[in-house]
Amino acid sequence: MSRAGRVLLLSLALWALAGALLPARARQRTLVVEQATLTYYLPTGQVTALGIWPEEGATVGCGWEVPLGATVTFANGDTYLCADRGLTSGPWVDFFSWTDADGRALVFGHADTCPAACYATITVRW
Repeated sequence: MSRAGRVLLLSLALWALAGALLPARARQRTLVVEQATLTYYLPTGQVTALGIWPEEGATVGCGWEVPLGATVTFANGDTYLCADRGLTSGPWVDFFSWTDADGRALVFGHADTCPAACYATITVRW
């Protein structure tokens, strides 16, 4: 192997090793949840657990399995910031809404199925 080939091979090996040594927080993780329960909540007059004000169409509350600050993407491409927590555990997304009507529209607009409760497939990235 030529010197240039060895240098290229060594460079690629070091680059791969550097990626493996990055802290876990520096690498992006992806989680696909097949049946996340969808709900909505109305204004509480308080900031979210992330310390920001909730925004309709931009922030959601998530179950404790999803890190604060993660993005939650639905099958239609809509992406929300996980900015809040609730008392519910398990795969769960809680839309912020100013009114009951808008809250129901958010839930039904993102749901894959709504038998007794509404569920959707989500992709979480952090």
